[in-house]
Amino acid sequence: MVGTLFGLTIVSAFLGVPLLAILGLQAAISFHFITQVPLEAMITKVQGLMSAPGILAMPIFTFMGFILSYGKTSQRIADAADAWFGWLPGGLAIATVIAYTVFCSVTGGSALAVMALGGIYYSALIKDGYDKNFSLGICTVCGGEGMLFPPSVPVIIMAFIAYESIDALYAGGLLPGLMVVGIFLVYCVIHSIRSGIPSKPFSFKKAWGAVLDIGLEIPLPVFIIVGIFSGWITVTEVAALSLAYVVVAECLIRREVSWQEFKKASLESMVLTGAIFAILVSALAFSNFLVDDQIPQKFLEFLQHYITSKLVFLIFLNIILLITGCLMDVYSAILVMVPLLLPVSKGYGIDPIHFAVIFLWNLEIGYSTPPIGFNLFIGAFRFREPLEALWRAALPRLAVQVLGLLVITYWPGLSLWLPKVLGMRQELIPFNLMGG
Repeated sequence: MVGTLFGLTIVSAFLGVPLLAILGLQAAISFHFITQVPLEAMITKVQGLMSAPGILAMPIFTFMGFILSYGKTSQRIADAADAWFGWLPGGLAIATVIAYTVFCSVTGGSALAVMALGGIYYSALIKDGYDKNFSLGICTVCGGEGMLFPPSVPVIIMAFIAYESIDALYAGGLLPGLMVVGIFLVYCVIHSIRSGIPSKPFSFKKAWGAVLDIGLEIPLPVFIIVGIFSGWITVTEVAALSLAYVVVAECLIRREVSWQEFKKASLESMVLTGAIFAILVSALAFSNFLVDDQIPQKFLEFLQHYITSKLVFLIFLNIILLITGCLMDVYSAILVMVPLLLPVSKGYGIDPIHFAVIFLWNLEIGYSTPPIGFNLFIGAFRFREPLEALWRAALPRLAVQVLGLLVITYWPGLSLWLPKVLGMRQELIPFNLMGG
């Protein structure tokens, strides 16, 4: 029966059936025919999700990201990054990586960064003397490491599916994200020096002007990071105060977001949040069935017959997740794959925080992996280039991402040191949608 359900899931996904319908039907069939749990239990326990600590941070941060995307924040981030880092070797490329990373962390998606910042930086890189292949690649592939930084929404979703502290997952992703950013920056410097790209002189006037221009945005990431990691206030409170600050800054002080745009951002964020919540409820219900029927344990026993080494399992895990990243968006992948793979990874002695960082970074690499990575299609549309050109441009940058993946995968301390130092390394008590 379980094998039939998974087979129907694959067929339904290829036929384009919405994920909510797939997971909801799976959960209903599983509980009704396999565990004989009344279907009413799925409905009466949905309120358990809404009362979970920190869950409200997800829609609030999502709304904040939409408001920022409607203003001119992306242009200010781009200008500030260029003013502060443009004088370094490979300065414009460095500015591109940093701007993409910041924008991705706020909006939660590298595809949005490609759309919002790609047009700004692609033409600027070409004008500065960077070759077309490098410019296409850096404007399509970089920035995904921002998904590991606060206030990234995928981290919040991962925390609830993995029954982990949101604070701990943010702390776990911070050093790996900074490491990947550092690798990208070194790559940009080396490419610039080898290509003979001249550095621009530093202008204090331009740098100070950028500070004044982006002055209202500078306190936001500082407040979010300090608020989350200090433990003084909850993640939900951080999200609410950040949203209030953004609304005042963008709508009342700068007046870049009109009332009509504010309503549109509100509607779009509510639609996205509602879809995520609906899928989340179905996914958690089906996850509960997997646990009750011991599917992860059976999968673990099956794998341990063939894979006895933790290192080999990590290779297997990365391959599975890279394929998943090519085929599914981040939210769907988290909701579908984590309930199955996380218990198995625990069986091999992999810490859930380490697993979460590996999972998220694999998905980001999958988005830019030829031939069907989602970001490649976005880049082809944004830069009006054939898809084959994006494939060629992405490969060298993918090598940088894979290097980061290897470090993240086989150096667990990089993900676990900061949560341990901050005293965040404790698991949450799982809330059970189907039980008491």
